[in-house]
Amino acid sequence: MYYLNAILTLDTLFLTLVMGAIYALISMGLGIQLIAAKTLNVSVGEFVMVGACMTWGLAQVGISPIWALLLCSPFMLILGYALHRLLFKRIKRISGSSTIFENKAMLLTFGVLFIIQDNSARVWGTMEMYYPFLLMPINIGRGFFPANLLFVFVLAAVIVGLAYFLYKKVSGGQAKSACDGQEVNADKKLAVVSYVMKYIKPGSKTRTSLFFAIGLMFAGVSGVLLSMISPVHTGMGMGHGIAAMIAITIGGLGSLRGSLIGGFALGVVGALVSVVEPSLQLVVFYMIFMAMLIIIPLRWRGVVHRRRGG
Repeated sequence: MYYLNAILTLDTLFLTLVMGAIYALISMGLGIQLIAAKTLNVSVGEFVMVGACMTWGLAQVGISPIWALLLCSPFMLILGYALHRLLFKRIKRISGSSTIFENKAMLLTFGVLFIIQDNSARVWGTMEMYYPFLLMPINIGRGFFPANLLFVFVLAAVIVGLAYFLYKKVSGGQAKSACDGQEVNADKKLAVVSYVMKYIKPGSKTRTSLFFAIGLMFAGVSGVLLSMISPVHTGMGMGHGIAAMIAITIGGLGSLRGSLIGGFALGVVGALVSVVEPSLQLVVFYMIFMAMLIIIPLRWRGVVHRRRGG
């Protein structure tokens, strides 16, 4: 009864919505990279961590997290673009096929993950870091909610909502594949960013790199938002990265809308589990993943695919 009462409090229920929106943002970034750049970026969680730790570092010298968000976004965009041009473009040129490239690219992201982990621990240490941000309560209806949760929820919802709006704008038409320029159905490809990037020629060498960079930027922004509502540390990236990979699998590989749905659902579940026992969060994520792949008697191809198919 104690656990049930804790889960059903207004604060907890609102926290689930906030975490759902943040996880949707992380999963959207990973989904963009997978669909457009043909790269399963297993290091995506480390860029969430970098965004969070950078915000903490800027807060220590008096820079507001809001300004940190404005600084982190272009930084992550430039970092992602440079990373793709220097590493992944080279691998693509020497790979004999798309399958070989995808395998090599995934292995490369493991290397990126370990490099970031090691150097982040050297820069920021391994202890938890925290800064106060908008801690005053706000009265809404019959409940009081921390202002930082409200701020993060609104900001994350606006970003995710804008992405979904752009998705709907082009979901009925045709979009160019970011990788090979072939005509594909926009509902299965990167409709959100294709709309934003429609003025870039399909054959441009910068196109795939920009898609990859946008995905990385969403991961960094998610880290900034997380740092506003909870302590951060250099070991936090692995958990968020694993959750994002599970989310895009649950939602349906190759579907950006599925990534958003899977990310939001997993964030809600993770927040509820954390109220009872935080150490069980990843265990529950894996149990859900295994259920989708093994226990369900039908071949699992994602939330979005199943709905259309049935």
